[in-house]
Amino acid sequence: MAENLSDEVQYLKMPETQGHARFLIRILILMSLTAIISISGCIKVRDSPAPGCIEYFPKGLAPVGGCFGRHAIVDVRISPEIECLRIQPNNCNGGTFAIVNECEEAVTLMGHRIRPYHYEYAPGEFTYGEYGIEVITTDGEYTVKQAQGNYASVPPEDDEAMTLSGSVGNDTFTLTYVHTGPLC
Repeated sequence: MAENLSDEVQYLKMPETQGHARFLIRILILMSLTAIISISGCIKVRDSPAPGCIEYFPKGLAPVGGCFGRHAIVDVRISPEIECLRIQPNNCNGGTFAIVNECEEAVTLMGHRIRPYHYEYAPGEFTYGEYGIEVITTDGEYTVKQAQGNYASVPPEDDEAMTLSGSVGNDTFTLTYVHTGPLC
């Protein structure tokens, strides 16, 4: 057996096999670095509804993306629930709403009209999809406007509990939620 071991050691010392060994070591190092980079930023240390406040391990490394909002919309309730209407918070960059109106009629929210999901805006031409809105508070008055992407133009400085009224045809509903101040 000692002879076999010394044969293997002699094999590894041969110039043509040293290149193979170096190549294999480089491949292992590259694969290890790829694995470390892939999982870094995927381990949450602290969760938050505001994407910009989530902490990852190792510190400072976060998954690639464009969501850095430090505010959030939480505790969203629609009363009574309307089956054809989906209103969901989009907390990516400060807190806006994504609305999908699958009703036959337009939705009105604080005077702002949101057309149905499947809307014919010109003969034979239809539009589909979500509609983004944001709510701006000025001197205690709420204004609903179309959001510019997922960015809230004026996020609140402190937590604000909000109640908005809306309708679909003759059916009315109330949307309540909290738009937080900065969470971090």
